[in-house]
Amino acid sequence: AKSVFVANVSHEIRTPMTAILGYTDVLAEPGLGEAERGEAIETLRRNGRQLLALINDILDLSKIEAGAMELRTREVSPTALVRQVVTLLRDRSRVRGNPLDAEFAEDLPQVVWTDPVRLQQILVNLIGNAIKFTEQGGIRVSVSVEPGPPAPRIRFDVIDSGIGIADADRARIFEPFSQVDASESRRYGGTGLGLAISLRLARSLGGDLT
Repeated sequence: AKSVFVANVSHEIRTPMTAILGYTDVLAEPGLGEAERGEAIETLRRNGRQLLALINDILDLSKIEAGAMELRTREVSPTALVRQVVTLLRDRSRVRGNPLDAEFAEDLPQVVWTDPVRLQQILVNLIGNAIKFTEQGGIRVSVSVEPGPPAPRIRFDVIDSGIGIADADRARIFEPFSQVDASESRRYGGTGLGLAISLRLARSLGGDLT
């Protein structure tokens, strides 16, 4: 499993690095027009962010497995946080022709006690996956209250019309260094770390991920 993971990570690192090096050479060419220069800079920025996100995922998983992940909890509005994430990702979904919407239960509390950065990280990963794997249809985020015991919890459902996951694969998708389908991973991109990190973060925050 780790050999497959290393192969996937190598692919994910090589792709943006190749683009960064290639477009750095483009910028060094004399007489480059403003339009070409702007395109090269934007490509460098996009691939640099992609590379940084990958490095952050690897570091996050390492911290979690070493028990070194620090949580910074405070009062947070679940409605405001979800709306912020949906606004952040809506353009990405719209480019694919798919609407992204959120709905909120009437009995939601105004605030909850959690780490907003880590909760946002989980939601961005889940909604981002829904966008990535949905060719046609749409994505909906539903926020509700799940009764205890031992106490009520906020429930976030990410619902999409994408390709789905076979029942036999659903347990494996949360394992680090594991991919449901390496060929699909190559087609859609990603290392398979996002769900493993999200599950561990959710449990660290006193919740779960299914």
